Amino acid sequence: MGTALEFIAIGEDEKLLSELWERLSLEGRRMERLLSRFDPESEVSRLANGALKEPSHEVGALISQAYEYQRKTFGLFDITLGGRGLDFGGFAKGWFLERFAEELDSAAIADAFVDFGGSGILARGHHPYGDCWKVGVVNPWGIETVAEIELRNEAMSTSGNTPLYSGHILNPLTGETVEGRRLVTVVSRSPLDAEVLSTALMTADREQAERLQDAFPGTKCRIYDL
Repeated sequence: MGTALEFIAIGEDEKLLSELWERLSLEGRRMERLLSRFDPESEVSRLANGALKEPSHEVGALISQAYEYQRKTFGLFDITLGGRGLDFGGFAKGWFLERFAEELDSAAIADAFVDFGGSGILARGHHPYGDCWKVGVVNPWGIETVAEIELRNEAMSTSGNTPLYSGHILNPLTGETVEGRRLVTVVSRSPLDAEVLSTALMTADREQAERLQDAFPGTKCRIYDL
């Protein structure tokens, strides 16, 4: 997906962590082969161009899950790009971090921090010199930190425009791209809920934003119009 995946774990067995990292690295590459619309050989690309008529059971299940999120966000999250194809860009990182969380729990790793390209964060336990993991949210149009988020057994997703990367999020209800200086952070127990909601909030007006937050109880959402 053209981004970095970083993993920190504290006080754990090195062999265990190496094996875990290898499994998850392979899973990340497998996920990309399934879901990347930029790879012409991915399953999603072959479905889009007609080379593949039916999705695999796994991708079909993910499409069904994404449609459920579309319903829950009253159409503001839509992997079909308004009927123009399949785009898991606002879904795949969260889905992968859900798998990562399951592996951490299975291995009984209490204190860990996963950073998926800066926009997807998974935190378990706490930093060795504190009672949480702290993440700074930086204004991409300036140098100031607009917030410092404390994470305790939570995930965080950030969506937004930057001076170099803007207009990449489409409002499915209007067909228009989001061009403003908006930045959204969402903290949730679920990495996938956080990613979907941060994407949907990028396109939402005030009333829609309130409805979205009501639809995802327990999440903490911040919208910065910079």
